[in-house]
Amino acid sequence: MALIFDEFPSLKKAEAFQQAVQNRYLGQPTHIWTDQDEMEHLYCRQLSDNPEHADAIYGEPLADMIPAVLKPPIVLVERFDDAADENKVETLVTRYGGEFAGT
Repeated sequence: MALIFDEFPSLKKAEAFQQAVQNRYLGQPTHIWTDQDEMEHLYCRQLSDNPEHADAIYGEPLADMIPAVLKPPIVLVERFDDAADENKVETLVTRYGGEFAGT
């Protein structure tokens, strides 16, 4: 499960947001996708693999199947232990022209 951000005006802005998150929260996993179908396909592939070995091969699922249509580029930020940090990232995204789409 991840925090999902979309509607960035450009890939460059999405990359800048990703870098800002990584600079503030060292080691926090983030991912950029330019295609929602590709992102969801990877998730489906993780679900269809052998459950005993899927995490070792692909890692934790990046996002749930999303019924809403997202506007790429899409930035996924893995969930934080502290909700206050998540709120800060949700606020930070507006500086880069993106939107918080959900989890």
